Amino acid sequence: MGTAVNPLSRRVIVAVTDNIATAYNYGDMSEQQVTDRIYDSGSVVCGVVVKTPGPRSLNIFGRVDKDDPFRRRINLEKFVDDTGGEVQFVPVIEVNQKLTELIEHLRTRYSIGYTSSNQILDGKFRRVRLAAGKEAQKREGELTIRTRQGYYGRERK
Repeated sequence: MGTAVNPLSRRVIVAVTDNIATAYNYGDMSEQQVTDRIYDSGSVVCGVVVKTPGPRSLNIFGRVDKDDPFRRRINLEKFVDDTGGEVQFVPVIEVNQKLTELIEHLRTRYSIGYTSSNQILDGKFRRVRLAAGKEAQKREGELTIRTRQGYYGRERK
């Protein structure tokens, strides 16, 4: 993300996952550091979570401790919600169809620019809210608005 040819282009991270981690963490970064890097890159996270019964060995020897790193749930929904993405939970037989739908949804998205009047680069998170006006809702019908939750007030690298 950080080495893209055009750093201002739109980026999407699409994850196809069962939402169960097989490693201790996100490499040597914390969940917050991963979130910060995604925000700084301007990327949107989308996902298809495949509902599977899980490997038989995990069911037999499965750990019940929610803090066990080998049974830790990856909170994909947090990244999706924070960046204004989309997630779909599907049975394994519907993965191709839902992934195609997700890509079609991405093609119909609009990008809206925003310049804050707050020019202080203090590194704090600033929430942003976007809503459709009554006239637009009346004209267009039900609208789905997905947007990142905000931004960090810091200098771009």
